Amino acid sequence: MHIGIIVFSYARSDPRVRRQIDALRHDGHRITVFAFGAPVPGCDWVALPDRRRHPAIKALHVLAMLLRWPRLAYLSAPHVAMVTRALASRRLDLIIANDFLTLPLAHWRRPRLPVIYDAHEYAPLEAAERRWWRLLDAPMRRALCARYLPRCARVTTVGWSLAARFARYYAVRPRVITNAIPHQELRPAPLPPADEPLRAVHVGAALPGRGIETLIDAIARLAPRYSLDLYLVGPEERIARLRARAAGCAAIRFHAPVPMPAVARQINGCDLGLFVLPPISFNKKHALPNKLFEFIQARLGVVVGPSPEMARLVRAHGVGAVSNDFTADALVAVLAGLERERERVVGFKQASDRLAAT
Repeated sequence: MHIGIIVFSYARSDPRVRRQIDALRHDGHRITVFAFGAPVPGCDWVALPDRRRHPAIKALHVLAMLLRWPRLAYLSAPHVAMVTRALASRRLDLIIANDFLTLPLAHWRRPRLPVIYDAHEYAPLEAAERRWWRLLDAPMRRALCARYLPRCARVTTVGWSLAARFARYYAVRPRVITNAIPHQELRPAPLPPADEPLRAVHVGAALPGRGIETLIDAIARLAPRYSLDLYLVGPEERIARLRARAAGCAAIRFHAPVPMPAVARQINGCDLGLFVLPPISFNKKHALPNKLFEFIQARLGVVVGPSPEMARLVRAHGVGAVSNDFTADALVAVLAGLERERERVVGFKQASDRLAAT
């Protein structure tokens, strides 16, 4: 089968899309990827042009959203017009549309093909914390989801809360495919001696709203009983601000990011993976991210905030602890307790080892 995968991102560094590609290639399918940036080896590749838009097109996009013209608003959105010709010129048997901006485009292909929609987010609420987004983008997304989701051969998504929301509003039954990473042949590292700090770690994007400041503030208060290693990607100015926040605390170390397949092995020598994600939107509240599974494959204990999906997994499998809220005070309380009862951290790491094999 010849499968087209559309993704408006740099697929080579997109963990979920890379796993998608690898799984389909393993099953013997021919893959054509429509994406930005350098190609993934072993696939046919259609490199999409630069994402910048002409000011006139941007103005048209805003006008169409204001006038509640969802089709025109979508057509004038970034990337959409760029891929239509390339998609039409390929002989395909199936299209996988990754995330909302690719969904209507996949259905406009002529002749029509079966479409699998992989929803990385719940699109109608993706940036609902921003007022202008709620006023302009949200109506377009709701209208296009109502039109095209029921036409999909299958809908998949990253967690059960998102699946339930899609089912409630759009009469579809998404299948949950988590962001679990491939099994890694690793073992839990022993804890450091009692007079040395427990080693906490966080990996991911250095973006606002990701709770990284909370981790820095908590570890700064707990040092020297804890250290924190940060492997961050993102704008240099953003990382510089985080470095400034951590200045003066030698226990907090910033590292160069490592390639996606190497993350679990790189952090295997740590003890606890930390992620306290403020619930500033529906999608953030119900996140079940790559890093949680990277922590587990690295055989770490996991400490998260009370995010429903993450907390449910952590508690169900005994791989870590959940703070009472999303503040530095709550995180300090959890970590201080674990430092006093280090055998609990050993148990978390052993539980991650068992879960990683399933």
